[in-house]
Amino acid sequence: MASSSGTRRQADASCGSTRRILTPFLLFYQLRDTTIQEYCRELKLAAVVRDYPGLCRRARDAGWPYEDLLRELLEAEITNRHQSTARRMLREARFPDIKTFDQLDWAVLKGVSRPKLMELASCDFIGRAEDVTLAGPIGTGKSHVAIALKVEATRRRSGAMPG
Repeated sequence: MASSSGTRRQADASCGSTRRILTPFLLFYQLRDTTIQEYCRELKLAAVVRDYPGLCRRARDAGWPYEDLLRELLEAEITNRHQSTARRMLREARFPDIKTFDQLDWAVLKGVSRPKLMELASCDFIGRAEDVTLAGPIGTGKSHVAIALKVEATRRRSGAMPG
């Protein structure tokens, strides 16, 4: 019995010393991560702040080179900025409703060329400085198509991917 509790005390003592050794390392890592998060906030890198811990874990587990981690973080930041710009531009446009081509009821659009609308959805007409005129009777989807074109143009201008 005495040897058992003596062994237990030695194990406890060794665990205690291990904890004392690990504690400064843990504090160092916490301080490092906090500093990185603060720098990213100051630089207004919202996506890096959000994605940094998870991407670091993935990089560490998969053995990524540092450059791959940096590329992933920068890509997340660029994507986030494009999406934020698109959201802001759509909000500033004050559309009555956000309509997209995905929501379009093609059955209602009788006599409308689907390939022509898809060509317009590419927004190439903007680069060529061409006008687009939508004409037709009430309730045929002109407003929907007009808003969908504006939404698509906003997404393309900002670089945001639909979603």
